[in-house]
Amino acid sequence: MRKLLVSTTVILFLVCAADAAQPKISLDRINTSQPFPSILMDEDANITLDGGKIKNFRSEPDIGIRPFVQINKTTGRVMMRESSGEWACLGDKVLTSVCCQNANNIVGCNSAGECWKWDGEEWSRLSTSPTLVECSIGIDGTLFGVHPNNPSYYIYKWTGSAWKIAGIGVHHIAVVDATHVYFLNGSPGKFWFFDGAVGTELEGTTYIDSISVAKDGSLFAILHSDGSLVKWSGSAWGSSLGAATGLKQIAAKSGTMVWAVGSDDKLYYWNGLTWTKSSDDTVGSIAMAMM
Repeated sequence: MRKLLVSTTVILFLVCAADAAQPKISLDRINTSQPFPSILMDEDANITLDGGKIKNFRSEPDIGIRPFVQINKTTGRVMMRESSGEWACLGDKVLTSVCCQNANNIVGCNSAGECWKWDGEEWSRLSTSPTLVECSIGIDGTLFGVHPNNPSYYIYKWTGSAWKIAGIGVHHIAVVDATHVYFLNGSPGKFWFFDGAVGTELEGTTYIDSISVAKDGSLFAILHSDGSLVKWSGSAWGSSLGAATGLKQIAAKSGTMVWAVGSDDKLYYWNGLTWTKSSDDTVGSIAMAMM
């Protein structure tokens, strides 16, 4: 966050030098007869005045230096969002799910259950067995995958050369690092935590369809009851955020910015205040880089 303190009569221009595409904000003719309050801007362009959020000044949120990827539902190809807001196609590999550590470590699964990795230049096959339906990668590069062995799904951890079984009964995963892994025990399922050795149920009454964790540890989920977005307080799921329902997938960037695939397969984002449609392209899967 940037903190600005002004004590003299000025015309203030706030410009983010790190991203020239961000809008300019001007505060003209400040009355200095009263103490000027603190103004904070976070990485999602939310402006806070003395602790109270005023407005998000971006019509389209910036994703910063961290890649944001999606799978186009029509073509099955992986697309990465550039700083201009345009989407660049990453090769011709057709996948059904994707996760992302950074621009040089994107991992996804195809319909045959094969696991593929993008190294910044090209796709290479990581594995063919066990068959996987989804993967999740953490800040430290720790990679977990889900093997659909009905009726009990298995979670596997990548050792660097092979998959090693790490648990059973896992359907959806969200990895922070090797010792902080969140998962659902069904589809829909209850919310659990895995420390790399032992799984612990965190909430045993609410059924969840999907979960996502941001790099700052903020946790979000899609409620099974209506498909709305909820945030984890540390002990319980909060109230639904906004009026959007029927969400299919989410990718959390921070505690106030979450991307989602809507009921119409279009891309939306929650900026902490409102839901906004970002694209009319049909989307099959999304992922925000963890670093």
